[in-house]
Amino acid sequence: MKYPYTLESIQEQRIVEIAKHPNYFISSFGYVFRREHVFTTKNGHQHTLSNLVLTRYIDSLGYWAVDIKGVANRLHRLLAKAFIPNPEDKATVNHKDGNKWNMSLDNLEWATQSENNQHAYDVLGKIGAATGKPSPLARPIYFTDTQTGVTKRYPSVHTASVHEAITRQTIYQCLKAKRLTRYGKLIRYA
Repeated sequence: MKYPYTLESIQEQRIVEIAKHPNYFISSFGYVFRREHVFTTKNGHQHTLSNLVLTRYIDSLGYWAVDIKGVANRLHRLLAKAFIPNPEDKATVNHKDGNKWNMSLDNLEWATQSENNQHAYDVLGKIGAATGKPSPLARPIYFTDTQTGVTKRYPSVHTASVHEAITRQTIYQCLKAKRLTRYGKLIRYA
Protein backbone atom coordinates (compact mmCIF):
# COMPACT_ATOMS: atom_id res chain seq x y z
CA MET A 1 0.00 0.00 0.00
CA LYS A 2 1.44 3.34 -1.01
CA TYR A 3 1.02 6.52 1.00
CA PRO A 4 -0.79 8.84 0.81
CA TYR A 5 -3.94 6.84 0.14
CA THR A 6 -5.66 7.24 -3.21
CA LEU A 7 -9.34 6.74 -3.96
CA GLU A 8 -8.49 3.47 -5.72
CA SER A 9 -6.52 2.15 -2.74
CA ILE A 10 -9.31 3.11 -0.31
CA GLN A 11 -11.78 1.15 -2.41
CA GLU A 12 -9.46 -1.87 -2.12
CA GLN A 13 -9.57 -1.74 1.67
CA ARG A 14 -10.64 -5.05 3.21
CA ILE A 15 -12.22 -5.57 6.63
CA VAL A 16 -12.23 -8.82 8.61
CA GLU A 17 -13.24 -9.86 12.12
CA ILE A 18 -10.33 -10.27 14.51
CA ALA A 19 -9.84 -13.87 15.62
CA LYS A 20 -10.54 -14.43 19.33
CA HIS A 21 -12.23 -11.01 19.56
CA PRO A 22 -15.88 -11.20 18.45
CA ASN A 23 -17.40 -7.87 17.41
CA TYR A 24 -13.94 -6.38 16.75
CA PHE A 25 -12.76 -5.84 13.18
CA ILE A 26 -9.56 -4.70 11.48
CA SER A 27 -9.18 -3.04 8.10
CA SER A 28 -6.28 -3.70 5.77
CA PHE A 29 -5.21 -0.10 6.54
CA GLY A 30 -4.76 -0.91 10.24
CA TYR A 31 -7.94 0.61 11.66
CA VAL A 32 -9.56 -1.42 14.43
CA PHE A 33 -13.18 -0.91 15.34
CA ARG A 34 -15.93 -2.45 17.39
CA ARG A 35 -19.23 -3.33 15.73
CA GLU A 36 -22.43 -1.82 17.04
CA HIS A 37 -23.97 -4.01 19.70
CA VAL A 38 -26.55 -3.88 22.48
CA PHE A 39 -25.80 -4.76 26.08
CA THR A 40 -27.75 -4.77 29.33
CA THR A 41 -26.41 -3.23 32.52
CA LYS A 42 -26.78 -4.77 35.99
CA ASN A 43 -29.86 -2.65 36.67
CA GLY A 44 -31.59 -3.92 33.50
CA HIS A 45 -31.13 -0.90 31.23
CA GLN A 46 -30.27 -1.63 27.61
CA HIS A 47 -27.63 0.44 25.86
CA THR A 48 -26.46 0.45 22.26
CA LEU A 49 -22.81 1.03 21.50
CA SER A 50 -22.31 2.36 17.99
CA ASN A 51 -19.41 1.47 15.72
CA LEU A 52 -16.29 2.76 17.41
CA VAL A 53 -12.84 3.15 15.87
CA LEU A 54 -10.31 2.33 18.57
CA THR A 55 -7.58 4.83 19.32
CA ARG A 56 -4.13 3.83 18.12
CA TYR A 57 -1.06 4.70 20.18
CA ILE A 58 2.67 4.01 20.24
CA ASP A 59 3.58 1.42 22.87
CA SER A 60 6.73 1.39 25.03
CA LEU A 61 8.72 -0.43 22.32
CA GLY A 62 7.70 1.96 19.54
CA TYR A 63 5.01 -0.13 17.83
CA TRP A 64 1.47 0.99 16.94
CA ALA A 65 -1.04 -0.67 19.26
CA VAL A 66 -4.70 -0.64 20.29
CA ASP A 67 -6.39 -1.81 23.48
CA ILE A 68 -9.04 -4.48 23.01
CA LYS A 69 -10.93 -5.23 26.20
CA GLY A 70 -8.12 -3.66 28.23
CA VAL A 71 -5.31 -5.66 26.59
CA ALA A 72 -2.70 -4.03 24.34
CA ASN A 73 -2.51 -5.55 20.85
CA ARG A 74 0.18 -4.54 18.37
CA LEU A 75 -1.33 -3.55 15.06
CA HIS A 76 1.30 -5.18 12.83
CA ARG A 77 0.54 -8.55 14.46
CA LEU A 78 -3.22 -8.08 14.13
CA LEU A 79 -2.77 -7.15 10.46
CA ALA A 80 -0.52 -10.12 9.74
CA LYS A 81 -2.89 -12.56 11.46
CA ALA A 82 -5.84 -11.19 9.51
CA PHE A 83 -4.36 -10.68 6.04
CA ILE A 84 -1.04 -12.49 5.58
CA PRO A 85 -1.04 -16.29 5.25
CA ASN A 86 1.27 -18.11 7.68
CA PRO A 87 1.47 -21.71 6.39
CA GLU A 88 4.71 -22.43 8.26
CA ASP A 89 3.28 -21.16 11.57
CA LYS A 90 6.08 -18.63 12.12
CA ALA A 91 5.80 -16.64 15.33
CA THR A 92 7.24 -13.21 14.45
CA VAL A 93 6.06 -10.45 12.14
CA ASN A 94 8.95 -8.73 10.36
CA HIS A 95 8.87 -5.17 8.98
CA LYS A 96 10.76 -5.52 5.69
CA ASP A 97 11.95 -1.89 5.68
CA GLY A 98 12.75 -1.89 9.42
CA ASN A 99 10.24 0.90 10.09
CA LYS A 100 7.97 -0.09 13.01
CA TRP A 101 5.44 2.54 12.00
CA ASN A 102 5.01 1.27 8.42
CA MET A 103 2.11 -1.17 8.75
CA SER A 104 1.50 -1.50 5.03
CA LEU A 105 0.65 -5.12 4.22
CA ASP A 106 3.34 -5.30 1.55
CA ASN A 107 5.89 -4.30 4.23
CA LEU A 108 4.97 -7.12 6.65
CA GLU A 109 5.97 -10.78 6.51
CA TRP A 110 5.94 -13.76 8.84
CA ALA A 111 9.38 -14.85 10.09
CA THR A 112 11.01 -16.86 12.81
CA GLN A 113 12.87 -14.89 15.49
CA SER A 114 16.12 -16.07 13.91
CA GLU A 115 15.03 -14.90 10.44
CA ASN A 116 13.93 -11.56 11.89
CA ASN A 117 17.33 -11.06 13.55
CA GLN A 118 19.18 -12.13 10.40
CA HIS A 119 17.12 -9.67 8.35
CA ALA A 120 18.19 -6.87 10.71
CA TYR A 121 21.86 -7.68 10.06
CA ASP A 122 21.77 -8.61 6.35
CA VAL A 123 19.21 -6.21 4.96
CA LEU A 124 19.03 -3.33 7.41
CA GLY A 125 22.75 -3.27 8.20
CA LYS A 126 22.35 -3.47 11.96
CA ILE A 127 25.16 -4.89 14.04
CA GLY A 128 25.21 -5.85 17.67
CA ALA A 129 25.70 -8.65 20.16
CA ALA A 130 25.40 -11.38 17.49
CA THR A 131 28.44 -9.99 15.66
CA GLY A 132 30.32 -8.90 18.74
CA LYS A 133 30.31 -5.29 17.55
CA PRO A 134 28.34 -2.46 19.12
CA SER A 135 25.47 -0.83 17.28
CA PRO A 136 26.47 2.19 15.19
CA LEU A 137 23.97 4.12 17.32
CA ALA A 138 25.80 3.25 20.56
CA ARG A 139 27.49 6.15 22.31
CA PRO A 140 31.01 5.63 23.68
CA ILE A 141 31.45 6.20 27.41
CA TYR A 142 34.35 6.87 29.77
CA PHE A 143 35.01 5.26 33.13
CA THR A 144 37.43 7.26 35.28
CA ASP A 145 38.77 5.74 38.49
CA THR A 146 38.33 8.46 41.13
CA GLN A 147 41.36 7.32 43.14
CA THR A 148 43.94 6.76 40.39
CA GLY A 149 42.57 9.07 37.70
CA VAL A 150 42.92 6.31 35.07
CA THR A 151 40.27 6.60 32.33
CA LYS A 152 38.99 3.72 30.22
CA ARG A 153 36.93 4.20 27.06
CA TYR A 154 34.20 1.73 26.05
CA PRO A 155 32.29 1.76 22.75
CA SER A 156 28.92 1.10 24.39
CA VAL A 157 27.11 0.71 27.70
CA HIS A 158 26.79 -3.02 27.09
CA THR A 159 30.55 -3.43 26.59
CA ALA A 160 31.30 -1.35 29.69
CA SER A 161 28.82 -3.38 31.72
CA VAL A 162 30.55 -6.63 30.80
CA HIS A 163 34.11 -5.38 31.42
CA GLU A 164 33.40 -3.40 34.61
CA ALA A 165 30.90 -5.89 36.11
CA ILE A 166 28.36 -3.12 36.69
CA THR A 167 24.76 -3.44 35.57
CA ARG A 168 23.62 -1.42 32.56
CA GLN A 169 20.90 0.13 34.70
CA THR A 170 23.51 1.50 37.10
CA ILE A 171 25.57 2.87 34.23
CA TYR A 172 22.53 4.59 32.71
CA GLN A 173 21.68 6.13 36.09
CA CYS A 174 25.17 7.62 36.24
CA LEU A 175 24.94 8.85 32.65
CA LYS A 176 21.62 10.52 33.40
CA ALA A 177 23.32 12.18 36.41
CA LYS A 178 21.09 10.54 38.99
CA ARG A 179 24.42 9.67 40.57
CA LEU A 180 27.77 10.79 39.22
CA THR A 181 29.95 8.01 40.54
CA ARG A 182 29.53 4.36 41.40
CA TYR A 183 32.04 1.89 42.81
CA GLY A 184 34.70 4.63 42.80
CA LYS A 185 34.30 5.37 39.12
CA LEU A 186 33.11 8.51 37.38
CA ILE A 187 30.94 7.48 34.43
CA ARG A 188 30.21 9.86 31.53
CA TYR A 189 29.60 9.94 27.82
CA ALA A 190 32.66 10.36 25.61
